[in-house]
Amino acid sequence: MLEPIAIAALGKVITPILIPLATKAGQFLFEQTKPLMERLQDDRQCQGALLEYLKAKQIRDKELSSLSLTQQECAQELKKQELRDRRKLSALQRELMRELQAKEIEVKLTEIQTIWDKETWFSQLSRQETEQILLQQQQHLLVLVAPPEMSADCPASFRNNLKSELRNVGSFIGGHYSFNDEVYSIKFYGDYFQKPVSDIDIERLHRILSPIPTIVLYCDINDYTATFRAGIWGLGNRNVALFATQPWNWEKTYQSLLESGYTEVESLRFIRQLIVSIHQLLAAFWMDAYFLTIDSGYQPRLVKLKQEFADRGVAEEWIQPYIENLAKLQQQQLEREQQHIQNYRKITLQQEVLVVPKLRFFQTLQSLEDRDAILGIAFAPEGRLYAGSLQGGITLWNGLTGERLGYWQFQKAGIFAVAISPDFQVMAAARKNKTIDLIHLQTQQVIRILKGHTHELRSVAFSPDGKRLVSGSLDKTVKIWDVETGQAMATLREADSMILAVAFSPDGEVIAGGGRRKTIVLWNAKNGRVIRHLLGHDDYVRSLSFSPDGTRLASGSWDQTVKLWDISTGEEIATLKGHADAVVSVNFSPDGQILASGGKDSQVRLWNVATSEAHLTFNECTDTVAAVAFSADGLTLAVGCHDGKIQFWR
Repeated sequence: MLEPIAIAALGKVITPILIPLATKAGQFLFEQTKPLMERLQDDRQCQGALLEYLKAKQIRDKELSSLSLTQQECAQELKKQELRDRRKLSALQRELMRELQAKEIEVKLTEIQTIWDKETWFSQLSRQETEQILLQQQQHLLVLVAPPEMSADCPASFRNNLKSELRNVGSFIGGHYSFNDEVYSIKFYGDYFQKPVSDIDIERLHRILSPIPTIVLYCDINDYTATFRAGIWGLGNRNVALFATQPWNWEKTYQSLLESGYTEVESLRFIRQLIVSIHQLLAAFWMDAYFLTIDSGYQPRLVKLKQEFADRGVAEEWIQPYIENLAKLQQQQLEREQQHIQNYRKITLQQEVLVVPKLRFFQTLQSLEDRDAILGIAFAPEGRLYAGSLQGGITLWNGLTGERLGYWQFQKAGIFAVAISPDFQVMAAARKNKTIDLIHLQTQQVIRILKGHTHELRSVAFSPDGKRLVSGSLDKTVKIWDVETGQAMATLREADSMILAVAFSPDGEVIAGGGRRKTIVLWNAKNGRVIRHLLGHDDYVRSLSFSPDGTRLASGSWDQTVKLWDISTGEEIATLKGHADAVVSVNFSPDGQILASGGKDSQVRLWNVATSEAHLTFNECTDTVAAVAFSADGLTLAVGCHDGKIQFWR
């Protein structure tokens, strides 16, 4: 055993030789597995499993976001379930890989005679053993170590011992990587090659064993240098990749050891041990890297072997670049999988069957006060529509007949938004004077006034159970109110931004808020914690609407666009362009297939959610379209305009 100072000195010499190999090797494996993964992703069975995984993940994400800091055990269990599901998905992908592999092996077995007879080199190999590898090693990663190519001038100590010592690579692998593991199985041969091999020989071998993922380690040693080499191919690789280190001047190391007081026998023995250890290091790295390319959840073993290598005289700085490259490879795999999941999610959204209603203009109703801007509208049962105006009045219309059923003005302060509870018992009216009226729709009486904001209200929304109300204000806060008591349950602050839009998710778990900071914030509705920020708009976010299934959020902005967001990931699904001015209002149809948007350009657009294309565009207003709303059956669209008109499209 060398002294630590001697090991450190050796590390400075050998580390620069080994680092480039680690960098090139990791990137090669990542790039080479891409075509195979794309083939798997087109498989229907894999797509079905991925869809099930996405559904389960969405449920878990919602549960995680609702947990408090004291519920760590539940959070850990959900994370474990996520890991189990990912491994289940990886297991299916590996099984599909093996099915592809089996077909390639079948073809190769029919070609083996022709390949074998073509070149005399194969006479050095065992034909029977090669066929057995093809027949039996489908489940394995094959690791082969060839005898070293040594010049006649090499020390006798090398020529007499090194070949047998390199077989210790097999015992090293067996001790740390299971030969019987069904998932990460390895088959090692230390005597498959009868003689040393060259790069050309490895390419020849690939012609026969290409269906079997294989690592071949070999080296060249002369009287003063040693070069370490590796040939590798994985599943689906059409070509073999050959890697080599820069020559290591072992003679200088030998002289350094002698000068440090070690005997000739000790010095040569230690150099042989280093050669074996470098083979073991390369084998460990390649095996870990290969398993990471087929399963991003795999835990590299090399990380736990640092001390064992140190005990054998291998400096930590030799190993660290390989560990770092494994971590990088794992991260790349995770990102690639995540990107695939997002791409698949977008594809499934685009493939949804869509039946688009043919809405036609029905009638126009005028507000009680001429040109009293309509800023908020909400449907009640039987086609009744409530409209709030800038002058502070609330008008009830029969949307089917055009009859005005009532008008109330409980306060003179302008109404910027209205919302009706899911049971149609209460309406909330957000006013310019910083208050919210809660109005009982049967008695047409204000049952309470919510006070607490310090600036004008701009948006209100009920929770699905009707027990909570969320409000957004120019005072830069979002408040959650108890509808029964009228008390503020929580005040949410995330940024120095006036809040222009709020929305409650259909399951009541998430609150969305947007405003002048161009950012959308998603909060956990139970504990008030920020879930994530949605970034992408270039101007104020003026309106928000959740899809009925809660998977998507639509946002309308002063940047003249509408964006669709994936709630579970925060990823932008699509940007809908077409408005010529700011988008002021967005609203999903009850079936989630249509999105309506209205803007300062006086236009109303109906978007096909699945394709992100505009289905209809109409322009009957002479001023800003401030509000759009669908009836409960989705057959009627109401449009509120700044010119005081309400339009109905059926």
